[in-house]
Amino acid sequence: MIKKDKLAEFQVGDFVYVKVRSMKDVYRFERISKLSPRYIKPFETVERIDSSTYRLLLPDHISDIHSVFHVSSLRN
Repeated sequence: MIKKDKLAEFQVGDFVYVKVRSMKDVYRFERISKLSPRYIKPFETVERIDSSTYRLLLPDHISDIHSVFHVSSLRN
């Protein structure tokens, strides 16, 4: 029997942390080290696109990152 994890759900207006996956992204926000943050500051959810994707309101200095994230990259 395989146990499937239920995906988290957020409401529009909730603040969520975004998971930083690659070393390139970590470098963009802070120094690279094994103690670098895995999640970066909370951003506001603007739109729920699908049951598993959300659009976030990102500040101008990181506007080159795509603003749509899968729910597995977000946490409260």
